[in-house]
Amino acid sequence: MKIQNIRSVVLPKEFSFYSNLNKEQIEKYKYPARLNAGLFMIILKGRCDMSINLENYTITEESIVTVFPNSIIQMNNYSDEFDAYYLVMIPGYMNNIGLIQSIMPHLSTIMDNPVLNIESKADRDLFLDYCKIFQRIYERQQSNPATEVIQGLMSTLIYGLLRIWEIKLKKSSKHGDDKGIRNRKETIYHQFIQCLLKNYREERIISFYADKLCISAKYLSVAIKEVRGKSALDLINEAVILDAKAQLKNSDLTILQISDTLNFTNPSFFAKYFKKHTGMTPKEYRIS
Repeated sequence: MKIQNIRSVVLPKEFSFYSNLNKEQIEKYKYPARLNAGLFMIILKGRCDMSINLENYTITEESIVTVFPNSIIQMNNYSDEFDAYYLVMIPGYMNNIGLIQSIMPHLSTIMDNPVLNIESKADRDLFLDYCKIFQRIYERQQSNPATEVIQGLMSTLIYGLLRIWEIKLKKSSKHGDDKGIRNRKETIYHQFIQCLLKNYREERIISFYADKLCISAKYLSVAIKEVRGKSALDLINEAVILDAKAQLKNSDLTILQISDTLNFTNPSFFAKYFKKHTGMTPKEYRIS
């Protein structure tokens, strides 16, 4: 997804920084969108209901959001005063500063829990100070951004986040928090979501995902229903529809091309499928 129409300070091409959002800019994200970059969002004020990879979250001033490339996001209800810092990085840049290697030991945990609530005011203020430093450096050096300084600041910020993750997880485990020690069905659910996000364009049959997780389709269905309150098939369809909506609103692809990307046999079948789940045809949704 190309992040557009948000005021940004000039940065190296691999890295972008956004702030001072207004209502019109936030409205750009009211439709599902697939990211082709990593996103860190530090909430300045207000609150917002946000969907990340089929999960719903309420983010507030205590929240830091971490979203990996290829995730599907949508911003729904938000307060009038909502504002945030956005740090956006393409995968290549994340590799260059060693971010991928640093995150790998925590990858599954962060993907399962993309919203981190920072309870310590001191830690929150520290992250906000880092963002202010980013902004000052970029505004003063727009013609010749200090790439090494930017990389150093970003690395410091990420390592700080990882440290908070480690402390939070240890605390959760010590007190037996369900988020720290998930039961078997919760583990299956998160594994299913990760597998779904990789394969939903090609595979929409429950047995495929059950085989991938080495469990029966019946047990998978029971686990998903118990943890999420929706069936596995509901989540598969939801992933397909979210992707279709993202492409209809955020790309110039024809409906035929979108149908092909989602591996429908023909655009007519895609249109029927889309209308069944949304009440609108793809064309009606695109112009809505």
